[in-house]
Amino acid sequence: MGVNNLGASPNLSAVQLAQQFGLEFKTLTLKTVPKTMAGLLGGQVDVAVGQVASYKKYGDKVRPLIILDNAREPYFELDLPGVRTVGEAFAGKAVGTWVNGGFAVKAGTPEHIVKRLVEASEAALDNDAHKAKIPPLITYRWIGGVDAVRAMIQEGIDLYSPILDSLGLLQK
Repeated sequence: MGVNNLGASPNLSAVQLAQQFGLEFKTLTLKTVPKTMAGLLGGQVDVAVGQVASYKKYGDKVRPLIILDNAREPYFELDLPGVRTVGEAFAGKAVGTWVNGGFAVKAGTPEHIVKRLVEASEAALDNDAHKAKIPPLITYRWIGGVDAVRAMIQEGIDLYSPILDSLGLLQK
């Protein structure tokens, strides 16, 4: 399995699905999406895991097999006709998908600075003008405030800790 971002959501979702079906993959980290796609097209890997948007530019040279998510967003039908989600393809099977970005500050940063950064981030990022600039293949959800971000991080920990543990990658 070729991956460009070892340990990222698409890679861990593929590992989770393989575990559910008792499959084993040897993983080759190819650093970037173009290198991963070159590995697939050149026969160095039999299957590649990556972002949906990266497949479009390779046209009929790449055949997407499954969406490593349980949710079907409207753009999937437009860009990947006939490609099903894990839940649609395999009743009772599911994978988690968790891709988030954000800002962090050093622990102990004064509360008034944290509050100002949260307010500025929200003003810049949680508005229609900003959302209009986001490519249509990206699902955007604003999560603001320290408590909401902590809860989101915990959701990711809960989702991926068992997978990382099974791979021997979880620090205890």
